[in-house]
This record gives sequence, structure tokens and C-alpha cells, in this order.
Amino acid sequence: MPAVRMAPIVDQIRRAKRWVDGHIESHGGDPGKLTVSGHSAGAHLATMLFDDDSRPSGIKGALLLGGIYDLRPLQESFLAPEIAITDEEVERFSPIDHRFDPSVTVQISRMSLASVNHMSSVRDLGVPDTDAARSLVHLLRLKSRRCAHWSIP
Repeated sequence: MPAVRMAPIVDQIRRAKRWVDGHIESHGGDPGKLTVSGHSAGAHLATMLFDDDSRPSGIKGALLLGGIYDLRPLQESFLAPEIAITDEEVERFSPIDHRFDPSVTVQISRMSLASVNHMSSVRDLGVPDTDAARSLVHLLRLKSRRCAHWSIP
């Protein structure tokens, strides 16, 4: 952004998921165990994969780390001149205002991760024995559908 607007970005991730849905089995994956994850803007975009209450998403779980769920504050942030997000984009793409796929059982776990910041928190997903890594492993082992969200103090 601003060279590419929010609608084409969201369309791209939804098309990528459709490709995964159509090819996961041929790559040895199980379509019944599909999870998504994202950090920051990636967490926001991950919600766009199950933000429609009119059809099943096929998402088993989501790990959303430090996400942006209300885009309104971006209009007055330091990023405002760079991204130039419009009122229509805020309305259409703020997950906080969406109704989500009812087939996804969502359990929100809000956790403050100690001794990390917005950028280092995502690194901890790959560092054994950190809260973030343990949470990721737990999510991937769940048999039920869940969604987890973490915030960085």
C-alpha cells in the first residue's frame, strides 16, 4: 500500500488459500487440519480467510500474533501518509467489525509475552520453550477448532 490497495491484497490471500485447498492433498497435507497464522499485518490478513459467516472456511485454527484488528487508528498513525487507507477500506477490512465463519469455534487467549517487543515476538515462534512457541505447538496439536491472539505489552 498505497501502490496496491487492500481489496487486491485480500483477494490475493484468498486465492492463495483456494490454491492450497485444491492442492494440499497432492503435497501430503491434510485439508482437515488447515491452520493459518500471521504476525502484525499478516495476522490481520489471516482473519480475512475466515471472516465470512455465510460459508465454511475450512480453517481449523489460527495463531494471530500482534495483529491489527481495527484499521481506524491507522488513519491517524505515522503510517497514514504512506498507506493512505480510506474510510471504505477501514469499514470493509476491519476484522473487529466482521462476523466470522460459524463453523470455526473461536477461543480467544489473550496473553502478554514477557521480554519481547512487536518484532521479536514473531521470532519466538521458532525458539523452543518460549510462550509463543509453546502456544503454536499447542494450536497445531488441537483436535478442535480454536483461534488464539496475543498482544505485546
